[in-house]
Amino acid sequence: MPSYIITDPETGTKLKLTGDTPPTEKDIDDAFKSYYESNPDPKVNEEVVDKQPSFKDLALASVGIQNIQKDAQGQNVINLSDNRFTSSFPNQVLMNAGSGIARGVGSLPFDLYAKTGLPGAEGSAGIADTIRKTIPTVEGGLPGADTVGAIGQYAVPGMTAFKAAQFANAPKAVNYASGLLGSAASDVAVSVPGETTSLGNLLGGPTAVQPTDDALTQRLKVGSEVLAAGPAVDAVLSPFRFLGSKLPTKKNIEREIPELLQTPGNVFLDPKKATAELENVVNRSEIPGYNPTTGVASGDTMGIATDRAISSRPEMVERMIRNVGAIGDETKNISSSTGNITDTASAVTEASSANLRTADSNVFKAEQNYEVAKSELDSQIAKYNNSTRSSQESASRTLDDQLQNELLVLNKQKKDLYDAIDPNGTLEVDLSLLKKAADFIRKPKAPLKTAEADAVQTYGGGIFKAIDNAIEAQAKGNKSSYKELIDLRANVNDAINQAYKNDSAVAAKSLEKIRGIIDKYTENLASFNQGQKIVPEGFTTIPSDAAEAAVKANDFYKNIYAPKFKDGLGGKWADDTVSNKSLQTQTAQKFLLGPTEGAEQLRSIINNAQNPEVMESQVREFMIGELAQRAFKGKGEVAPKQIYEFMKRYDSILDQFPSLKSEIVNLRTTLKGSADKTTGLAKAVVKAKNNLKQTQSDADKSVFKYFTELQPEDAVSKILSSQNPTVELAKLKNIISKNPEAQLGLKAGLRDEIYNRVINTKGVTSTGEEIQVASLAKLNKLLTQPKFQKVLSGIFNKSEMDSLNRVRQRVTELDRINIQTTTGSSTNALGKDSQRLKTVLASWYGIVKGQGIRAIMGYGGDIIRGGTKQEVGEKIITKAMLDPEFALLMLKSDTKQNQIAVRAYITNNYPEIFLDEEDSSN
Repeated sequence: MPSYIITDPETGTKLKLTGDTPPTEKDIDDAFKSYYESNPDPKVNEEVVDKQPSFKDLALASVGIQNIQKDAQGQNVINLSDNRFTSSFPNQVLMNAGSGIARGVGSLPFDLYAKTGLPGAEGSAGIADTIRKTIPTVEGGLPGADTVGAIGQYAVPGMTAFKAAQFANAPKAVNYASGLLGSAASDVAVSVPGETTSLGNLLGGPTAVQPTDDALTQRLKVGSEVLAAGPAVDAVLSPFRFLGSKLPTKKNIEREIPELLQTPGNVFLDPKKATAELENVVNRSEIPGYNPTTGVASGDTMGIATDRAISSRPEMVERMIRNVGAIGDETKNISSSTGNITDTASAVTEASSANLRTADSNVFKAEQNYEVAKSELDSQIAKYNNSTRSSQESASRTLDDQLQNELLVLNKQKKDLYDAIDPNGTLEVDLSLLKKAADFIRKPKAPLKTAEADAVQTYGGGIFKAIDNAIEAQAKGNKSSYKELIDLRANVNDAINQAYKNDSAVAAKSLEKIRGIIDKYTENLASFNQGQKIVPEGFTTIPSDAAEAAVKANDFYKNIYAPKFKDGLGGKWADDTVSNKSLQTQTAQKFLLGPTEGAEQLRSIINNAQNPEVMESQVREFMIGELAQRAFKGKGEVAPKQIYEFMKRYDSILDQFPSLKSEIVNLRTTLKGSADKTTGLAKAVVKAKNNLKQTQSDADKSVFKYFTELQPEDAVSKILSSQNPTVELAKLKNIISKNPEAQLGLKAGLRDEIYNRVINTKGVTSTGEEIQVASLAKLNKLLTQPKFQKVLSGIFNKSEMDSLNRVRQRVTELDRINIQTTTGSSTNALGKDSQRLKTVLASWYGIVKGQGIRAIMGYGGDIIRGGTKQEVGEKIITKAMLDPEFALLMLKSDTKQNQIAVRAYITNNYPEIFLDEEDSSN
């Protein structure tokens, strides 16, 4: 440290001062003052005293400060040293800039408030001035430090504000404008009123700072100049900046390499998406020995094309082979199953045989069941098969005989009742009514009716003669009795029947009128009112017992006889029977298959018949026979629908015979159940036989064929190569679902087959040489199918499936190298990859940048020294394509942190790049 000798001119006293810089006048005065206070009466004028600097002097001197003092205006001032050996230029620049920023920003709030005119505004201006004086200014120092500090005072905050005021996704023009506003605001903040000048002071204009301007106005004038000067300066400097960015400097070239990767359409079609995919790949748990290349790992079509373009380089070929081997090794470890595929083959063969035995047995059982059911049905309907048309006719004849017997019985009862009216022939009758009717009938009604009268005369001539004789006898005084009249009625009946028999309906109907008149006598007799003794027409006197007998006879006739054998079908049948027109074989049909009234009439006859059970049985026999004719189509076959239709058609008739209806209903139910059962079993036989055929076919086809026609170890390969491997494998899985050994064998077989497909993948170069490549399209397609994945998940456990999925993902990546990139065609394979790479390199190493090929060696180091532009480009791209992590770092935004990360990664992984860096950059 230098020493300085100082002399007091008045006393001649000399003192020695030591310090980094020469002492100032104040230093000299302070030194002598201190000396005289400690030596009030110096005796030796020539004595030299060595004065050591204080701690404060040393501390200030250590940072290049001579001292800190106030000037005449009360402003604190830091005086800097100009000694270049003891002062730091950057520190002095920093102090100059920091002082200006602190004084400007610290006083800004008070300058703003002073402009408001609010209470206390005048005092606020004073506070702002006090702050500026309290914060010291910086003076002196090394040459240029104050100028650079002044630039820093405005430039650093201005650039920071320029960037901070911009928006992430805003257009460039918007961000530029917002950045200028930010810079202007920054200049307003850091300006120190009273000490600053503007461009307007130098060039003139409204922004010139005037002595009369208040503090805030001075600030605003300085800040506003940025809005005009900024664009003007940028416009002037832009050509120089452009040329600077194109110079073949190391910095520019280092920037161009990441830009190549980050620009869409160069290496990656979508760099952002590729970055996201590479992030996943870099951070995932990797298969040992597997190192994906950047292009296939990114999944980006152009990135894959870049991989393909350099795929023939030794490093890429070696990486591909190593990756295939790593996947193969991982495939081996998918499962530790010790099963044997031969166990699976044995289980499948046994399952096929068992299926055939089961199917054959099912046919036998189905046929047995059908025969038993058919036999039961045959036995159930056997008794009805005897009900033929002949049996129906027999039943009808028997029924007719019973009806005739009943008719005879009722006729006798009727005759006895009527005979009881005048058993002795003493009841006198007046024949005037009868004569009048007979005359009317036998007289022609018109000339053309003579034939009818003749027909009446033919069959009733005897009747008319008997009537005429009785009338003549009565005129002579002879009496005619009611008994004689009833006897005449019998003759009339005979005549009527004869007329009907001879198809003379006209005569029969005319004679029926005669019979009606005779019946009128009986009606009148029955209506005799004994109380009033009124004798009805046709009689002269009526005994009371005769009247009562007539009532009984008429009641029997009307209520019993007529409803059965006079009215409706019963009367018709009775007439036909009397006239021998009735066919006994049709009697049942007329009563039971005709109108409901016939069945009702038959029911009435049977209810009071002499042998109702016999008649009921004949009705059943006939109706069951009719049902059999309609419903039964042959032995063992029945038509339940026809039974139902029969019941529906004759429902009202069957209602007259409840027991018969119940039998038919039960018969239908029983036969329908048996028939349905038989029909179902017949279908079961057909189904069982079809199943046997299908089982036999499956034994020769389906999944069984892989184990019957091939060696066990080839079966799995054929299944995976089949048209629908998912279905085939699912079938195989179901077949062996209950055989643990076979399941282990299948697991081992699948593992080994996937392994073989990975390691045995072959390809051919352009020269015809066979090489091992990752052409795994079929395996990739198979493993990525969701349905196939589901089947595999039922074979492998979760841990094994996780391992298999890792293999699948890597196979997918390796197979991307073979993808088809299309432009309107699904078969246009990706072509001219090398030519595409040359285009990329041409855009990268343009005429200007290409001249800087030696400079880029500072980035690439010895690994690229001495090569052509294309070779250099291929090597660098190869490096990035071989290392996804390296490419990922280069894809990230150009920040200081990322630059450090890139250099650290290169240093750790590619140290040769930085070897001889200085020599290369020279």
